[in-house]
Amino acid sequence: MTLQDLNKEQLDRLMSSKPLTDLITSRLEDIKEDDFKRRVFDVEGMLKREYNRGMASAYESLLNLPEAVKEELDLRDKEKLAREKKK
Repeated sequence: MTLQDLNKEQLDRLMSSKPLTDLITSRLEDIKEDDFKRRVFDVEGMLKREYNRGMASAYESLLNLPEAVKEELDLRDKEKLAREKKK
């Protein structure tokens, strides 16, 4: 499923989830703080650090979701205008 599969109401709900944004932001800060504290002595430590960095990247993507939703809505508006001009 992608943003294109969602209707306007679903996209609006995605943009208005403040508690989720706060939770993700807090978790992201925890991961970044842990990343600087973790000293790598072995492969397991290296794997843990890389896992945390991957999770941080995923959380950052979630935090950027409202921008992606705005882009999707803008594209839909532009497509609608283009279809109307063709008629």
